[in-house]
Amino acid sequence: MKKYFFILGGILLFLGLVAVTVFLVMDTVSGEGAGLHSRFRVLSRVSGPIQERAENRNVSITFLGDMMFDRHIREMAKKSGYDALLKDPENILGSSDVVVGNLEGPITGSPSRSVGSVFGSADNYIFTFDPEAARFLYDKNIRVVNIGNNHILNFGVEGLAQTKDFLQLANVGYFGAVRDDSEEDTVRIVRPGVSISVINYNQFSEVPIARTIDHIGRERARSDIVIVYTHWGIEYETHSSESQREKAHNFIDAGADMVIGSHPHVVQEKEIYHEKMIYYSLGNAIFDQYFSSETRRGLAV
Repeated sequence: MKKYFFILGGILLFLGLVAVTVFLVMDTVSGEGAGLHSRFRVLSRVSGPIQERAENRNVSITFLGDMMFDRHIREMAKKSGYDALLKDPENILGSSDVVVGNLEGPITGSPSRSVGSVFGSADNYIFTFDPEAARFLYDKNIRVVNIGNNHILNFGVEGLAQTKDFLQLANVGYFGAVRDDSEEDTVRIVRPGVSISVINYNQFSEVPIARTIDHIGRERARSDIVIVYTHWGIEYETHSSESQREKAHNFIDAGADMVIGSHPHVVQEKEIYHEKMIYYSLGNAIFDQYFSSETRRGLAV
């Protein structure tokens, strides 16, 4: 019997599960802007140095893990509306300046192959999301998504192109290492006085780790804070692998201020390395993996 559990990193605090919010502080000043676009510019394609930095201000960013909008999630959204997938009663997401999460598949106009498919069959793991999902992300303040993951090309290059178009129409920024010829693995979030670069490392792409390390150095010279958002590791393993730990340490050594992980669908441990935080996996944020308590938990950072 299916249970209508929806995995949400940002709400687990209220479910008695583990959640934590990290605030990135750049000198406290008074005053708040009205609305995201008066406070932030989100640049999906990074080029050139950041221009003048006026005043230092506080910035809060919430990171979520994997979000999937096909299969049972798609059926529930059609039945009850997308808003039913994600509740934010304490306004963790809404009060953040911006929320970043992993979009675990493409947004296309194609019909779903996974809805109604047999569990374990090939179609069960082929995802496409309804274009309405892009508007849902925006409405929930998830204004930046990582597309550098192992499902983004489920509907090929055309599916990737449609994803970018639908996200742009919804005013949602994106970043992610998908192909070796792509230069979109970095997003820069800019607020007066503050520049934050978020760089994707995707274990499942053709992009070598050396390029990620090179981009960390590039962004270190341009931004106040550099965060690496990864898609890596072994599914359902509750502890990081030796490979994850080695890569995370390399990223910190190269100049990253924090490493955030996704893909294993379960929460993995955190580590302090050279006084920098590493969260090896945030687990699921929105997913239909109801088969274990671990897959029904997520972490918000």
